[in-house]
Amino acid sequence: MKNLLVPFVLFSFLASAQTPCEDGKAGNYDCFGVDLQSRIGVVELGAEDLNGNWLNDIWGWVDPETNREYALVGMTNGTSFVDVTDPVNPIVLGILLEHNSQTDENQTLHDGAKSIWRDIKVYKNHAYIVSEDAGHGLQVFDLTQLRDVVDAPVEFKESGHYDGIGNAHNLAINEETGFAYAVGFRGSCSAGGLHIIDLVDPKNPTFASCFSKDGYTHDTQCVIYNGPDSDYIGQEICFSSNEEDIVIVDVTDKESISQISKTGYENAQYVHQGWLTEDHRYFISNDELDERNLNHNTRTFLWDMQDLDAPVLLGYCEHETASIDHNLYTLGKNVYQSNYTSGLRILDTTGISKGRLQEIAYFDTYVSGNEAAFRGSWSNYPYLPSGNIIVSDITNGLFVLKMQELFIVEQPADLVACVGQHINIPIIAEGKNIKYQWQIDEGNGFENIEDFERYHSTTKTSLHAHALRLNQDGNRYRCIISNDQMEIISEAMTLTVLDSPRAAFTYEKNMLGCAFTFNNSSEAADSFIWNFGNGDESDEESPSYKYTESGQYEVSLIATNGCTSDTLIQNIEVEIEKPTASYSVEAQTDGTVTFTNTSTGAESYLWVFGDGSQSTEESPTYKYEDSGIYEIQLIATNGCASDGLIQDLDLIILSANRDLSGTQIYPTVATDRLNIRFPNTSSFEVLIHSLQGQKVLQQSFSDQSVTIPVSSLEKGIYILDIITEESDQRISRKIVIE
Repeated sequence: MKNLLVPFVLFSFLASAQTPCEDGKAGNYDCFGVDLQSRIGVVELGAEDLNGNWLNDIWGWVDPETNREYALVGMTNGTSFVDVTDPVNPIVLGILLEHNSQTDENQTLHDGAKSIWRDIKVYKNHAYIVSEDAGHGLQVFDLTQLRDVVDAPVEFKESGHYDGIGNAHNLAINEETGFAYAVGFRGSCSAGGLHIIDLVDPKNPTFASCFSKDGYTHDTQCVIYNGPDSDYIGQEICFSSNEEDIVIVDVTDKESISQISKTGYENAQYVHQGWLTEDHRYFISNDELDERNLNHNTRTFLWDMQDLDAPVLLGYCEHETASIDHNLYTLGKNVYQSNYTSGLRILDTTGISKGRLQEIAYFDTYVSGNEAAFRGSWSNYPYLPSGNIIVSDITNGLFVLKMQELFIVEQPADLVACVGQHINIPIIAEGKNIKYQWQIDEGNGFENIEDFERYHSTTKTSLHAHALRLNQDGNRYRCIISNDQMEIISEAMTLTVLDSPRAAFTYEKNMLGCAFTFNNSSEAADSFIWNFGNGDESDEESPSYKYTESGQYEVSLIATNGCTSDTLIQNIEVEIEKPTASYSVEAQTDGTVTFTNTSTGAESYLWVFGDGSQSTEESPTYKYEDSGIYEIQLIATNGCASDGLIQDLDLIILSANRDLSGTQIYPTVATDRLNIRFPNTSSFEVLIHSLQGQKVLQQSFSDQSVTIPVSSLEKGIYILDIITEESDQRISRKIVIE
């Protein structure tokens, strides 16, 4: 190694100091349950800018002799090695520049070669590094060199190199078998699938095998399987994220590798990476492009691996932010996710069998927002024995974080319950060796609760109260949570105990007997359902309702307070005074008709004149344009009910016709007969109507001169219509019968 000549020098004071997470903030960073131990900027790490990118992947190493902890930070130009044993005062020991296609005596020749992508894994105290830079191959670095660094930072040399691949996107190592799996590579053997490398001699990797039946693999995790599928226990299995599918491969026999299953899901955009739970029962994966392409919040996918031949997608956990999800890892019951612009998110897998994850803590390394963009946290490493979590942020550098020793994930919440009900008041806390003590405030301050008749589990995560009484209404509860290091007190919640509801109501009706006002006088109820006895319902507290038919109705009120309900039924009599529609009509020879309304018990009216016109006048006058038969309708309403009357109006409008102008009609005042003489026609029809439109005579003739008997007609004024059959010409006259 040699002293680093690139222009950066690091002293501990250049790193951000320890900042606890308090009230949702650690300095400028949003957080919950995670403290900032320190931060080192990209320049101090030795990174170089490449189109706005500085850092990428990260891994960790613990020296088995000294127990010192190190962060291995991927950069655009190489790898930075940082001693994080003292997490508040980390030290950059030096960098290993990325391998260029030209080398001389194992010296790295940088020559401006850079890549946004780099991946690092560790096996037997050696770091193995791949990059998307052409000709990079697999770098080998002996991590024990970090023990002897003086005058840091320095520039390190490679300890070995494997050129069986050119550039590769990612790398996985099964530390139980000593095989490395380069994926997304360019080079011989196969097109981007599993390129398997034997690490039995750590500094001199050798080719073992390859597999790419499903083509390109973006990332993989390879393990000695010890899950629920007995067919594969003890086999070396790789769980791969292949852009569109989860592909499971048996790599136990490197000479006879076989694909076990290939499983996709609807609307997959880019199946990016995933990790098994420690019991190998579940696989948790991320899709790198669905947030951006489908415009939804971050989604983490949950797979049941009980049967490796047929994995089942249980569903997904949707986060509260819209950031793109990236690398994730599992440790114990937790998932540690780097979700780009929303930073490190820590989720509890307790509910994974039901397709649920719960976010319990987070630290957002990117302060500029949570949008779906490729900025922020690239990856994290949660496996350091100290419990410190190292996180790489593309532009903001290396973060050393730690979950707080004790914090409350979910506070007790106010609760409404009913008399006699059994309830649980839960609290969710994170930490080791947690102890709980629930307290109660009955109006005189908080006191510890001991297990007795009314309460149980007073030293557990969920306080149980049973057979609630009204005298517990308004009580407040909180929990004191402690471990060997500290004690915290939860927020207080208030218990509201509701009495059993009692339904009651009275009613009033209007003068016409159809409209009712129901007055609700129920007690201890907050919601109501009314049934008015005819199928109609209402959820108003005190509704008004109008009936349309007389009769006896069974009105019911159901009063509830969210727990129990009470019902009251009353019978009511409805007697509706219905109106009667009635009218008379007087028609004029010019088409004007006067309608005289003789309805009773009505308040409003609607007239329909049969030609498309209407009126709401009480007794309207209307003029028609043409003779004809019109259906006249009157609808009379009194606010409760209505009645209708329909009558036909046979309307004759008098008019002169030149072709019949020579027609003689006499006498003009007739007693027993009427004479008609036609000058130009011999075929015609005669009609006589009363002034009310009633037809009293209709007869056809074929002579030019006819006599029509009218002695049977009552005395009065009539309308005479003569219509020729040949040309449908008409003449109308008014005649008098005496």
